[in-house]
Amino acid sequence: MHNEFSMTFPGVALDDFNRVDDISNHGPPKAYCEDGFEKKHGQVRDEIFNQNQKARSGDLALQFAKSAMLNHVMSGRFILANNGRWTQASESVQHMFGRKGSKVAKFLGDQADSKPRQAGTISKLERRKGKRPVVNPLDELDTLQLGLDGNYNVVKGTAVTAKNGELINNGQWLKYTTENEECYGEFIEGIILENTAGGINKIKIIKGTVREEKVLGCITIERGEESIYVDATSVVSSVQVFHDCLTGNCRTIEEDKVKKVEQETIETKIKRIKHSNYNCFIINNFNLC
Repeated sequence: MHNEFSMTFPGVALDDFNRVDDISNHGPPKAYCEDGFEKKHGQVRDEIFNQNQKARSGDLALQFAKSAMLNHVMSGRFILANNGRWTQASESVQHMFGRKGSKVAKFLGDQADSKPRQAGTISKLERRKGKRPVVNPLDELDTLQLGLDGNYNVVKGTAVTAKNGELINNGQWLKYTTENEECYGEFIEGIILENTAGGINKIKIIKGTVREEKVLGCITIERGEESIYVDATSVVSSVQVFHDCLTGNCRTIEEDKVKKVEQETIETKIKRIKHSNYNCFIINNFNLC
């Protein structure tokens, strides 16, 4: 006599012994149902940009802009309110921001426990595998250019501390003073000159020549070709510059770009500026910080 076996689960019908064997080997089907978290998996991934790789550069730029604006407001600088008037944060807000070790200051990157570097300090030194700085003798050409007498050893670094406390890295433009005159240049490297008498900090820059004409009230600089050495303590601050594309006749071009979004490869067209060899730059006087 044949007895038919049937078993019913929500959404699944088991009408033969093969299904029963599967349950014995792998457990009940309910364990393999999609739970509530899995149903919201797509929504969760949309909120985690580091995981889904969507607009990471844009999100980073937006977060930096928000931090820069918060720093601008809380340090007492003026902003344009909705009523059309220029206003600034109250004294209590500025005091809360300026207090060392406060939560707001820590959120904005202030290191209360670290000692501030002195102006003219050369950092990010070139080091060996054992973390010791690389020390080399100063060559004759640099000795003549620096106007030194005697034998010096040199340690090179890629960052210098300005008078306003900024850390300026190689490739950035900076402002420095020589005999009460403000000058501009592109920072190449810093050097620490050592001999028996002590150490001297110098920086190597490509000097920029200030031009007479201005663009929208901003100073224009022509980048030179030769490098010079100046005292590291003469560095005042960094300056934000951008290429003078209008005078240099830079063009906007369109090109194909392949990017990967999760497991999918997408081809898109992007527009970018193709800069000319015109060596003039504009100092941005309108930056927030």
